[in-house]
Amino acid sequence: WKMAPYRPGSYPKPPYGYGEAVRRGYGYVLDLRFMRTLAETGRPDPDYKLNCYPAKMGAALITGMIRCAQALPERREEALRLARAAADHLIAIAQPAGAPLAHFPPTYEGTYATAKEYAGMHMLLYPASAALAHLSLYDVTKERKYLDAALGIAATYLRLQGEDGTWYLKLYEKDGRPVNPNRLQPLCVAELLEEVFRRTGDAAYRAAADRAFAFVENGPLRDWNWEGQFEDVRPCGKYVNLSKHVACDAALYLLKRWPKDAGRIAQAREILRFSEDQFVIWEVPDTAAWLRYFGMPSWKYNYRLPGVIEQYHYRELIDASAAKMIRTYLALYRATGNPLDLAKARTLGDSCVRMQKGNGRIPTVWNTLESEDVQQDWVNCTLATLRALQELGAAQE
Repeated sequence: WKMAPYRPGSYPKPPYGYGEAVRRGYGYVLDLRFMRTLAETGRPDPDYKLNCYPAKMGAALITGMIRCAQALPERREEALRLARAAADHLIAIAQPAGAPLAHFPPTYEGTYATAKEYAGMHMLLYPASAALAHLSLYDVTKERKYLDAALGIAATYLRLQGEDGTWYLKLYEKDGRPVNPNRLQPLCVAELLEEVFRRTGDAAYRAAADRAFAFVENGPLRDWNWEGQFEDVRPCGKYVNLSKHVACDAALYLLKRWPKDAGRIAQAREILRFSEDQFVIWEVPDTAAWLRYFGMPSWKYNYRLPGVIEQYHYRELIDASAAKMIRTYLALYRATGNPLDLAKARTLGDSCVRMQKGNGRIPTVWNTLESEDVQQDWVNCTLATLRALQELGAAQE
């Protein structure tokens, strides 16, 4: 079943189009009670327990609400109010100037899930995501505080960059010491440094981005150790927990920075092949193969496929994983014009729409244990899926 090929034209169609799914989805997010709490009070609602990951969730909310303002112009001010509230909160709780991790917002807060176990640690993926979100909000509002917050984060990355071009995956907040020897897959930081270079003209940021990419080129682009790096998963050794997320990030980076370079496009294509082979499920597996691969015989899966697995350590079909593959297929389609890339993107997009509930909710986890409790949903995943569906809609225009 893992070797099942893509079969064009053989998959179920969604009940409505991508534009309608996007409108329903953003409306659903805006109407969530814990989103209204943040907009009204300026503080994340403690009842939404995944707020224990403030940098990750806050960054996703900022960028998601900027896209929401574009998709729902009639609710633009409401969406931007929520984006500002999320950004202002991240700035307020960030490390002060002069601290070892100056201007970094925290990865963990409170005691839910892994936040208690990893209290006082920063995972270096997420400050970069927050900084990119601040830059996007600055572009919309022209409020200087968001630009300053992003530049402060970028300056700390510049100071902490290792000789190999990357950073430790996790650092202790109090003194900046590494938590473990694992190195960061640094494409998120490279993207930030590139963006700061474009805005400031400071060559130090372009040089730092080049060093970060050199780490990728000499590392996972050669040995294919696309290590899954998640705030709720313990760092591990080589090839133990691969994920298509970091691999697809590399493909997207290659295609954005070198959109006409045949060699870079070929690298992105190979990354896409790896990601599809390891993580995309085009059809229902037979029971024996499924249980052997997943090792969870008591679970009965919802076969509203195709779908995409998140990582080796969490072999679940996740909406944001489908979204990442959609965006990567679309990027290859834009680079090469290969209609098969667009077809695969649409097939996964159709799955996302079919999973959407009547109220606009898109569940994070696609299995029969799916709860109706929105506490089980990761809003950052919902927003990632809506972004992918927006891109799909634009590809049809």
